[in-house]
Amino acid sequence: MVTSVTRKLRRADRALDAAVTSWLAEDKGRPDRELLVLGLAEQNLMRRLIKKVPLGNKVLRRLEGPLALETHRNVKAGRGLRALTTPVEPPVRMKTRRPASPKELLGFYKKGRRRSGIPWTILASINFVESKFGRVNGPSSAGARGPMQFIPSTWDAYGRGDIMDPHDSIMAAARYLRASGAPARMRDALYAYNHSTAYVNAILLYARQMERNPKNYYAYYLWQVFVRTTEGDVQLTGPGSGN
Repeated sequence: MVTSVTRKLRRADRALDAAVTSWLAEDKGRPDRELLVLGLAEQNLMRRLIKKVPLGNKVLRRLEGPLALETHRNVKAGRGLRALTTPVEPPVRMKTRRPASPKELLGFYKKGRRRSGIPWTILASINFVESKFGRVNGPSSAGARGPMQFIPSTWDAYGRGDIMDPHDSIMAAARYLRASGAPARMRDALYAYNHSTAYVNAILLYARQMERNPKNYYAYYLWQVFVRTTEGDVQLTGPGSGN
């Protein structure tokens, strides 16, 4: 089992890296189904290592080089975030939508960086964790809405425009983080955004992944929305979901 999963992870990583490199070279804009399938395959392997702790730990010990670091960070972040969730009763009824293109979103993150000094990778990481880049925009159980998941009172203070618009939501997140102490006190600012140490750690881990290799941003863009239920995880978007 451990050897099989380790081999699958290595193959998935090589295949996805090559496909993302080709995609970016051709500047196609949105990913095609084949690329989405490769991204989902990697995501499902990471999800397996996150949920099955003994298996995940054994696989991590067998990896080496950049893949070892990448997998360790993904698993650590994923386990922390999963621990924050509570399984819901099916059926799951959540509205999903097609996200803006990765190139368009990257432009918004970099605009946010120029205006606030917040690293683009932090804004991308929040967008990834909160809504899988705008695939699911709430409202959450706390009433948060939009690609960056603002509650109404915070949006009233920092938002301009449309809470559901990715540009407006990302700019508001940059303003809020700046007002909360970022970039100098990034951990404090992220904790103000979501009062969870596990959340803060996950945002920083994913951001480091994108800093280390910007292609990781595009790989994360391919990951899909899963919801934890009392009868198992349910995939809401992407190949095989019906959406």
